[in-house]
Parts: sequence; structure tokens; C-alpha cells
Amino acid sequence: MATSLALLAAALAALTPAILKPAAGKLNHLWINALKLLAGFLALTPLVLLSFKPPGPRELALGLITALLGPVAAWLLYLGAIKRGDVSEVVPVANSYPALALFLDFAFRGVKPSPCGILGTFGVVLGLWLLYDVRLGKAWLFAAGTAALWGVNNVLFKELVTSFPPLEAAWVRAGVAGAVNLSLALLLAPGEIKKFSLKDLGVTALAGLNHDALMAGLFILALSIGEVYQVSPASATTPLFALFLGGLLLKERVSLKKAAGVGAVVLGVVLTGF
Repeated sequence: MATSLALLAAALAALTPAILKPAAGKLNHLWINALKLLAGFLALTPLVLLSFKPPGPRELALGLITALLGPVAAWLLYLGAIKRGDVSEVVPVANSYPALALFLDFAFRGVKPSPCGILGTFGVVLGLWLLYDVRLGKAWLFAAGTAALWGVNNVLFKELVTSFPPLEAAWVRAGVAGAVNLSLALLLAPGEIKKFSLKDLGVTALAGLNHDALMAGLFILALSIGEVYQVSPASATTPLFALFLGGLLLKERVSLKKAAGVGAVVLGVVLTGF
């Protein structure tokens, strides 16, 4: 059951960039991110308020930092990558962050990587080498920047959920990040919201419900009823779903080299979990 939920969460995580790809090419990214996050925040609110426990000063500080690093900074880079490159190429690069998190865990928390983790890191590097294409240009750099921020954020979020329930942590993070993005959008691009049609608003809200509410909820549920060794490999399959959805929904070209690169990244990320 836990593995099935994690696989579904991985598929939903891959669906989000496919949903947002058309909007990312024509609309303001601050507004897209703000609307996405606030939709997810509102959807999670009824569930969280049933058993909400106010966070302490440490949790508030970590919540603020993870909100700024992940849903704000990393997602703005992610949208920039989605705008400039194929979803089937961008998503695997961005989702290679567990290899960086492995290094950061060792550097800052003293967690020694296992032999499988080290082997997995080499697998990720091989996959990124296969996926690298000079034609991707800024898309690859934006995706790599996303991976770097997600890697740091993942380590900090693990610290947060050691003393604060994961669902409440996801809710606080989405709310804070949504408010920050909305403030930036109102300050820097107040007129851009007028360019959103009702369809654009609906699609962006759907992406928020899908990613910041349903996907996050399923992943947290999977962790709560299963073991990490069951959930981590399944959740690492997001790039495979992105490869499939990119070809199916966005008509992206799927070459043998791209498929091999995605496969190497996924296998490498799975190994970092052991």
C-alpha cells in the first residue's frame, strides 16, 4: 500500500510541470507560483486545522527558511527551466537533488553515506551527463539550480519534521511561501495578473491542488504507513513519469540517450536511499 501511494505521488509530481508548461511560457512566474501555492494551502487547511499544534520558535524559523528556499526560490528556477526546456529533460535534472542531499547530510549532520549511496551518486552524475545538451542552455542551469536548492531544503525539512508533524509542516511552508510569492508579485508585477484568463487561473490552481495538496498528502501518508525503504525508491520514479507524460501530453521527443539518462538518474536516486 505504501509503495503504491508513493508511486502515485511520484506520478502526480511529474504531472505538475506538464500542467504548468504552457502557462510558464507566457505568464509571470511569480503569479503562477503564488496562485499554485495558495491553492494547495487552502486545500490542506481543513485537514490541518483538525489537529493543528502551533509551532515553536525553532519550527517557525526552519519553516520560514524552507519556504523561502524550496517553494519560493527553487520553484521560480523550476518554472524558468520548464519554460525553456522539455519537461522530460528538466524534471530528471531537478530531481537529482537526493545525491546532493546525501553529501550535505554528511557535511553538516555527520551522516555517513552508505556504499549504495556513493554508487548512486555516480549513477546520478552519469545520468546528468547523458541528459546534458548544450542546446538546453539556461534550462539546464535553471534545473541544476533547482536541484541544488531542493537538496539543501530537503536536509532542513528533515530537521523540521523531527519535531513538527509533516502535514502541518507542509501546510505552514505552503502558506508562508504563497504569501511571500504573492507579496513579490504585487510589488514587482502588479499588472501581470490581468493576463491570466479564467482557464489560466483554473490550470494554475489545479497544479497547486495536485502538487501542494494531493501529492504532498499522499507522500506523507505513504511515509506514515510504510517504511522509508519502501517509499523512497517509489518516490524517485518521478523522472520516469515525466518522460512518459512529456511524450504523451506535450509531444516531446524521447530519444534512447534521453531514456538512458533518465534511467541512470532514477537508479542513482533509488540507490542513495539505501
